[in-house]
Amino acid sequence: MKKLLIFAVLGISSVLAGCQSTRVDAIQANEVPVERMYWESVRDKNRGDSQIIVKRDAGVIYSACVSNLFFQGVRVAELWPGEKVTLYVPRGEYILGEFLSGGACFPFLKTLVVNVKPNSINIFRIKTTFMGANGGETLIRDNDTSME
Repeated sequence: MKKLLIFAVLGISSVLAGCQSTRVDAIQANEVPVERMYWESVRDKNRGDSQIIVKRDAGVIYSACVSNLFFQGVRVAELWPGEKVTLYVPRGEYILGEFLSGGACFPFLKTLVVNVKPNSINIFRIKTTFMGANGGETLIRDNDTSME
């Protein structure tokens, strides 16, 4: 009985560990295809001298769910695991928002106030975990240096 319990615990732990997301460098992430961009003007490089890059972790966890990205309250893109979207903006303060949809996902909106400096690259990560708060997902600033 004791061996069976140990085997069960190890088996469940292995499954849950395999469901963790993997951080992706912005330079390695695939750009979201145009057909999943909903506000094309933010992709115009002439719009601003700074960049906001939002990337989504790769991996199995929540891979059947799409991440809906909002910029200033407007839906701009749908991201699947391992994808990114690059927004060109002037300096200023902005609000990023994100929530999962589809499947058995938790559609809790996460928001983040972003302060963009002139001529800067600002990288953010949609991090997914199996048992995290708000349905296992967070929107955080990432210290990714792959684009510098």
